[in-house]
Amino acid sequence: MIVLIFLVNFCFAIKIADNGPNFARINFVIMGDGFTLDEQSKFDSLANLLKESLFSFTPYKQYQKFINIHRINLVSEESGTDIPSEGNYISTVLNSYRGTYGYGIREDIAEGIATDSIGSWDAVIIIINYHQDGGATRDKVCFFGIDDYSNTCRHEIGHAFANLADEYVGFTLDTNPPPYVVEPNVAVPPDTTPETIKWAKWVTGGVLWPTPNEGIYSWQVGLFDGARYTYGVYRPEFFCIMQTGGGAYCRICTEAIVLKIKDKVNTIDSPNPPSCNVGYTTEPLEFSLGLLDTENIHYIVRWYLDDSLLTDEQAHTITIVPTSFNFGTNNHTLKAIVKDSSTYWYHPGWDTVPFVKNDPRNLMQDTIVWPLIYGIAVEKATLAQAQPLFNVFSTGNAVGIRFNPQGTFRLSVHDIRGRLVDNMGSGFSRVTVQKQFRPLASGVYIVRLIAGSRVYSGKAVVLR
Repeated sequence: MIVLIFLVNFCFAIKIADNGPNFARINFVIMGDGFTLDEQSKFDSLANLLKESLFSFTPYKQYQKFINIHRINLVSEESGTDIPSEGNYISTVLNSYRGTYGYGIREDIAEGIATDSIGSWDAVIIIINYHQDGGATRDKVCFFGIDDYSNTCRHEIGHAFANLADEYVGFTLDTNPPPYVVEPNVAVPPDTTPETIKWAKWVTGGVLWPTPNEGIYSWQVGLFDGARYTYGVYRPEFFCIMQTGGGAYCRICTEAIVLKIKDKVNTIDSPNPPSCNVGYTTEPLEFSLGLLDTENIHYIVRWYLDDSLLTDEQAHTITIVPTSFNFGTNNHTLKAIVKDSSTYWYHPGWDTVPFVKNDPRNLMQDTIVWPLIYGIAVEKATLAQAQPLFNVFSTGNAVGIRFNPQGTFRLSVHDIRGRLVDNMGSGFSRVTVQKQFRPLASGVYIVRLIAGSRVYSGKAVVLR
């Protein structure tokens, strides 16, 4: 008994897919519930199979280098899950159960374990040790039984990671749609015209509107009635794994997942030199982007010197010879803009289609800037040298931050469990910046700053 308690309370994460530092990658955490000490090898095998299944599936397959997967072994006292309808209750770490309408767990326990083990995470995946299919998602935690767990995981992680809606109607055939929906793959009137629909950039001419729920229209992007458990809510395609639980993601769901990945992961992964002041005299200067996964991702690269295009070549490195550009003793700026223009095979008889067409926040593009300063040596200022360094403060119901990133930065605030509360986006600055997040409920929050290759965090307490 003492050993079991120790293993449960002091669990640790093992990276079964290590594609880079956690702060610069998407992080999925796989746990199990209802697996005893003797069944941990069974859970390990299921976790590895789940990883392989996920990375064989578009778009996780193409973007797997952007994703870390962690395994956390939880040891339950008894095997299986609660079956309340049979009066069967057992002791498991996450208190999972199989009810009339599917599975349930204590997701707050799972979230706390994930945060304690790896810090910030993007989705928790829980395999319940019970042989019956079905699954569910609450917030960023998805869970399911062993039977057909591969397809179920692909469906449920669409909810947990990318906030995708179910694309089927409920058992009651409800016809009372909500007044608005926030998920990227469903829509309600009045924003359901070909011009105003969320997926308008995917709609081609000649599509019937609304689009009949018939297989003949299965490869069109249109307006199909029936989603989010009711009629009157519309989905973009006839088939999708978010509707059937099998098959592939539709184009709009695929786009949403890729944009979610790109919202966190910068494709300029290891630039050399880092984004900082670069001193020059007459010697050649070499710059490289260190792009993430150039084998599977297609990048369009543009280099600019003082906002003038240097070359149309897709070079990931460049050499600047100051004497060739008549630099003199002036300061200059070198900039690289990298756009992800990757495509994939959606239909076997078609040409490839882009992963993303609708990108209002320009997430498929990343930029890096190097100020070129004349002189024999320019000290590379860092956040640790800036004043004030990294000052998190709270006033009333607001959380603020003062910082001097000396280059590019990304800024966000998380709750104590590591869940994203507010994303302040990214930018570039060489002077002290002060930002204030939106009003927050009472509680403890973690402010996270990525400045160049460094990560900083600070705690703020909000009292209302």
